[in-house]
Amino acid sequence: MCLDLDRFKNINDSHGQAVGDKALQVVARFLSGCVREGDTVVRQGGDEFQILLQDDALLGRTLGLAQTILAGLREELSVDGERLALTTSIGIAMCPADGDSLDDVLRHADTALVRAKEMGRDHYAFFTERMGSDIRARLAMQQQLRGAIGCDEFEVHYQPQMCLRTGAMLGAEALLRWDNPVLGKVPPGLFIALAEEYGLITAIGEWVLESVCAQIRAWHDAGLGSIKVAVNLSGKQFAQDRTVPFVEAALRKYGIAPACLGIEITESTVMGDPDKAVAALTRLKDIGVGISLDDFGTGYSSLGYLKRFPIDVLKIDKSFVDDVTTSSSDAAIARSVISLAHNLDMRVIAEGVETREQVDFLTEHGCDEMQGYYFSRPLAADALTALLRERRTLAIA
Repeated sequence: MCLDLDRFKNINDSHGQAVGDKALQVVARFLSGCVREGDTVVRQGGDEFQILLQDDALLGRTLGLAQTILAGLREELSVDGERLALTTSIGIAMCPADGDSLDDVLRHADTALVRAKEMGRDHYAFFTERMGSDIRARLAMQQQLRGAIGCDEFEVHYQPQMCLRTGAMLGAEALLRWDNPVLGKVPPGLFIALAEEYGLITAIGEWVLESVCAQIRAWHDAGLGSIKVAVNLSGKQFAQDRTVPFVEAALRKYGIAPACLGIEITESTVMGDPDKAVAALTRLKDIGVGISLDDFGTGYSSLGYLKRFPIDVLKIDKSFVDDVTTSSSDAAIARSVISLAHNLDMRVIAEGVETREQVDFLTEHGCDEMQGYYFSRPLAADALTALLRERRTLAIA
């Protein structure tokens, strides 16, 4: 069993390294008290421990021990009079099923530990052969991702956002695409999460902001008007003090009016440090950048965020739009979001609109804008440029 204490760095940062060291001693004593004579508990280094159990072919004792450890660490530990709450992630591998040498078993247990952390931490996971291939695939993707910006493998696509009153194109959402020579076209759902996990998201996010600002400038210089583009920011970017100055610098560099740039956030984006997020969003709003709340209604404390954050636009999530013409509950949710937003002086954009019936429903109930395959899939910059020249509009019934 390979164990790694979850976010132990927070203990050292909050209470000091001396308390952290004593906490490790308390954990070591706790783990030693959980095992039987003949089993082995070692501290591998840092906040990592290993436990070797003998002769448990049916895994009953191993499962029981994992559950005992998880439950026991969740209870607050007393360290120098301070109460500390800890959790751990546990990876488990067996001999000979997962390897016939100590090195193989430990390596596979460590692979399972990675999986346990991916499950949200405070979990245990057993090694499987598929898990090994999954981890290898993730490592390969991570290696390719590190060089993607320098090798010019990223491209921004733009999905038009259409006015449901006039049918005109009011703006677009910027969506990142990655085409790697080794991995091919990698879905954003895979590489964005990986970029966040490995600390690459800030560099990628700044590349997107710079690219979008350059494109807005190019459209303006081509006489195609002032197109507003919304860019998604991750929670990791909001956690950094440099993000707002970077936005300001990009606007100055390309001579773009702040009103041409929008920032899209989700509730989970700002959950880590809401106070810092409010300050950053307020500063962006003060310079004229629009703020959109994406995935509204699918996260946490939505109404609390609406009251607290300087939001201009609510986006109705595709999960509610899909069945808006066939499900009375989804229709009620959509109508309620539109009414709520308008009462708070916000605009509403519906995502994932794919049918004429959805367009008609949203128009009838006062939704301001839509985006989705019904009008256009996300387009590369040159394709959207052609669409802007064509001045194609959305037919409004």
